[in-house]
Amino acid sequence: MKGNQVKLGVLIAFMLIGIITLATAFESGSPSTDPEATASVSPSPEASKPPRRKTDGETSVGAQVGVYNGTTSTGLAATVGNKLERVGYVIVEVGSTVEAQKSTIVYYSKPNFEPAATLMADQQFGGAPVEAKPTDLRILNSSGNESSPSKGAQVLVLVGDDYSG
Repeated sequence: MKGNQVKLGVLIAFMLIGIITLATAFESGSPSTDPEATASVSPSPEASKPPRRKTDGETSVGAQVGVYNGTTSTGLAATVGNKLERVGYVIVEVGSTVEAQKSTIVYYSKPNFEPAATLMADQQFGGAPVEAKPTDLRILNSSGNESSPSKGAQVLVLVGDDYSG
């Protein structure tokens, strides 16, 4: 009988350790850094939380951002860029669009950045459209010269007249 009591005691100890381990794991609630997993989550109250920065200077959604003003409001790209930086995004370029933008749009430079672009559009721009970056996209850089967007910009935000801040 004493042997059965020892076995029962060991079993109970292991069960308690397992319960404590599971409870601790769920309490930590660390966000996923997998772009695919992040993009599949529907916007929620947690959507306002900033992405966590990686040590390589990119956000947890894995993209660096270019912001371009498509309106007549001077300095809007810088304002939007500052707002994005405050919530954790890495801004690599600020400029203007060559043509006026009625609507804000978010582009991604490569298919693997589509989840990051979608997440940003949903969280920061009210579900703005997300599309692959056109190969002929031209912007005005900070010097006012027409050029292609920075190759470092993996997600590009063209801020339109519909932007309400």
